Order: sequence, then structure tokens, then C-alpha cells
Amino acid sequence: TLLSGAIGLIAALTFSALINLLPLPARFAGMIVTWRTAAFSIATLTVIGVAAATYPARRAAELEPVEALRFEM
Repeated sequence: TLLSGAIGLIAALTFSALINLLPLPARFAGMIVTWRTAAFSIATLTVIGVAAATYPARRAAELEPVEALRFEM
């Protein structure tokens, strides 16, 4: 989750820098990615990732190992 967030953050910074190089109208200030926005995005991604992984992990923890392996094939 953190790795994908870091990759996304790097991509966002790269794309915003490329867009800021374009000749833009005066009313458009450009794309600005602040550290506050980046931190909020990473935190949100982490919370959603943990929440999405909790249910399958709890179900897997309740299974006996032999029963879980029976359905592998």
C-alpha cells in the first residue's frame, strides 16, 4: 500500500511538473501538489488498504490450515 502510494505520489509530482511547463491561460495557476495533500493521500490510501484487507484476513484466520489447503487445488 505504501509502495503504491509512493509510486502514485511520484507520478503526480511528475505530471504536475510537466503540466506546469505548458503555456497555460493566466486564470489557471498550474498544478500545485503540497506536502499536506500528499500526506493526506498516503494516509487515506493506507486506511482504505487496511480496511479492505481486514475482512479476508479475519476469514482466513478462522479456517483450519488443512481446510484452507483443501481448496487450494
